[in-house]
Amino acid sequence: MPFFRTAGKIVYFAHVPKCAGTSVEDYLIERFGTLAMLDRRFLSKEAAARWSRTSPQHIDWQSLQTILPASLIDAVFTVVRHPVARAESAFHFQIGVERSIPPETRFSSWLREQIAMMQADPFVLDSHMRPQTDFVPEGAAVFHMEHGLDALIHWLDAVTGSADGPRAIGHSNKRKSNSGKASGAHASARTSPEDIALLEKAYAADFARFGYSAEDRAPQARAPAPPEAFTAARDSDLARRNSLPEKLRTRASRWLARP
Repeated sequence: MPFFRTAGKIVYFAHVPKCAGTSVEDYLIERFGTLAMLDRRFLSKEAAARWSRTSPQHIDWQSLQTILPASLIDAVFTVVRHPVARAESAFHFQIGVERSIPPETRFSSWLREQIAMMQADPFVLDSHMRPQTDFVPEGAAVFHMEHGLDALIHWLDAVTGSADGPRAIGHSNKRKSNSGKASGAHASARTSPEDIALLEKAYAADFARFGYSAEDRAPQARAPAPPEAFTAARDSDLARRNSLPEKLRTRASRWLARP
């Protein structure tokens, strides 16, 4: 659960796994510098060398309070996602990136196994299947992934009292399909009505708290409308980021910034 200091404030990002967390972290690093409680090499360490059950960026709120009192934090924000889309993303990630399961695995069977494991031990799979509400403290500023992340930049501007940072948040962890196996994995990730019913029951607190319904992937809250001036600045920033020299520079700087 990364946090950083800016404008004399400690700001906490309640990183919910599979909700654009890596993209947000990369933006925060670019704008504010080094983040605390972030270790992207955590899972590559031997189990005996790990200090916690999950990577630091995936610590739930209750566990975090045992090492960082809430009174020390000045502002909190999070990004959430429709529970069905989040589960599908976790499945694709395990097949296409982590390669922890065979590409022919069916989503339905994987989902039932993972939910059962999560309910017995919420820390499994680096907390990727843990309910979103476990990560998010009351009073946090909540941004819906389906709306895009422009509103988050506005919020950071208000918290810091400055609009000097980048005007766009890139997509840092985009899953790629470069092989037949990956395509097969996607074909097997078909969510049945039974899967949706299971997710609705297992993540009832997420559906209720963050304004989602099983019938509609869009959040019930309306998407914030950014000012026209911001839209122009964002589009210009995105064009810069998509240029080849900028992509190479960004990759190099992120690699050098890794612990």
